[in-house]
Amino acid sequence: MLSEPASDVFFAAAESALPKDTAAAEELDYLRACAFLTLAALQNSQVTKMHYYLGYYGMLIKCRMLHDEKYWSSPLTVIQKEERRRLVCYSTYFVRLCID
Repeated sequence: MLSEPASDVFFAAAESALPKDTAAAEELDYLRACAFLTLAALQNSQVTKMHYYLGYYGMLIKCRMLHDEKYWSSPLTVIQKEERRRLVCYSTYFVRLCID
């Protein structure tokens, strides 16, 4: 019979898969990873890690000016713009609802 690994194993694997150099990281993929790790930490009651990834997520958005569409690289297709909107705006809103 196969035993199921604990969710902590997958969380640790996801953390270790993040690039150590955030400047070289692919912008949206790194943001996505931070958002998912925030939600996973929240589900697992890992409050310290949840705050860490939520803070990192917010810092990346602010430092890279992703909260303002006029600073986005261009040209972007309609689909790429919507992906960014959802990642930057809607994900942040959802995470904040979960925390409050």
